[in-house]
Amino acid sequence: MRRYMLKVYKIIAVSLVCCIHVFSQYSESGTSLFPFLKFDNNARTIAMGGASAAMVNGIYGAAVNPASTGFLTQTQAMAGYQSLILDAWAGPIGYAFPTHKYGVFSSNLMYVSHGYLDSSEALDENGVSTGETWHVFSIVGSLGWSKILLNNLSIGLACKGIYHPIKSSGGYYVAASAIAFDAGFQYRSRGSRFIVGCAIQNAGFIVSNYSRDFNDLSLPLAFTTGISYTPLYIPSLRL
Repeated sequence: MRRYMLKVYKIIAVSLVCCIHVFSQYSESGTSLFPFLKFDNNARTIAMGGASAAMVNGIYGAAVNPASTGFLTQTQAMAGYQSLILDAWAGPIGYAFPTHKYGVFSSNLMYVSHGYLDSSEALDENGVSTGETWHVFSIVGSLGWSKILLNNLSIGLACKGIYHPIKSSGGYYVAASAIAFDAGFQYRSRGSRFIVGCAIQNAGFIVSNYSRDFNDLSLPLAFTTGISYTPLYIPSLRL
């Protein structure tokens, strides 16, 4: 068991290092248990460095500010794929539908594959390489709601379930899981040319952890706020 735990710690460390490399623009990446929660899944958000709490972004905006979907007037769906680093990749899908009285409901699912890791350095009791393959991946599912309270003010809430398992071809399995909440508001005026947004992300708790050695890590809590503006005579530009 001790040998297995040493291998698991190495696999977890490699997984976190890969995530930290991808998400290193966030100052708290090194102390977060699930750094992949900071993943930006669309070009507009990436271009803004993740600061898109005050953007018109439809279903894509739900991942940053759940209030942004409150202004939708018709159903939207999205699916994507993005290569991250080495053989790691991510694939988000989402769906949002407005109702006449109760606001806009949305659901999102993101799968992140951290790749397959060959633990060739792991040895059995005879000093022979086990040659086991380790697979690390993450799944984040969320349900969201948003609604326009006043003519130009939308609020939004989202609940997320997070699951991050590590499995070996030899049958070993360990996982961490958590529940997190997002909340935000977005105010729009002048035909959505002027937008103010604010959101808090990943406020929640860890349900289960890999082991006690990782209990000092926490969810990557984030607070974002922003203002965006589109000039009247340059509708394709948003500042």
